[in-house]
Amino acid sequence: MGSIKGKLAPQGELLPLGWADVKAACPLVFHITNIPASPLQANVCLAVGAEPVMSRHPGEASDIAAQADAFLLNLGTPTRSSIEAAKAAADVAEALGTFTVFDPVGCGLTKLRRRAVEYFLERHRFSVIKGNADEICTLAGVSKGRAAARGANSEIKAKHVERAVTLLAEQCHCVVYATGQTDVMSVNGGGVKRIEGGSALLPLVSGSGCAVGTLIAAAGAALQDAEQAALLGGTLMKRASERAEQAEKKTHVPFAAALVAEIGRAAV
Repeated sequence: MGSIKGKLAPQGELLPLGWADVKAACPLVFHITNIPASPLQANVCLAVGAEPVMSRHPGEASDIAAQADAFLLNLGTPTRSSIEAAKAAADVAEALGTFTVFDPVGCGLTKLRRRAVEYFLERHRFSVIKGNADEICTLAGVSKGRAAARGANSEIKAKHVERAVTLLAEQCHCVVYATGQTDVMSVNGGGVKRIEGGSALLPLVSGSGCAVGTLIAAAGAALQDAEQAALLGGTLMKRASERAEQAEKKTHVPFAAALVAEIGRAAV
């Protein structure tokens, strides 16, 4: 069981190298994502040197997926057409071996979301499953119901999160990453790692958790290593948020704007 400090992470020394690889590759990251988070995700993607493309249209999802270096599926604002687009894109991504990130936003809120999550997890093996602590606990059967819809402001006991991350990673044979005050991840259920640190202001920025998925997708597209991509993406968000909080205090730049700028600075 490991513990990684967001401010002074051992992986912190690897961040410049890993993100230099992303900038060199300039990967195309296809997002089918929720509408409120989309602008922040696009800006974060650009900040680390990747190229975002957003579409929820089933008529072009397969074509975009065929050209993408990574595919991020976020279920935050589902519609009939966006789910059809996601099904088509996921099929192409899996057939091509594309790096994939699945973010089951609000997975316990409605039957529609639960059915969608079941569909994708039964048919596809994602490189990384990323969600907030409640969502991951719901997927793993550790908790369920309205808690999984409450987003980044909802905190549950650390031992439940660690158990859920381990169970889900083992069940789905992938990397599972849960965001929260302390992020928790597991690779195929083989123990957990904690990524600590980060600003208390992060939960006040809509889409900040979704943006972690973007960072993981961009890193994974370049590195083709799900564990390293998850560590890089999660640690970068923690470190950049701490710097953004300090920048807001010193310059009065809004935290959300400072966050994107600090992500770009930390990734060089």
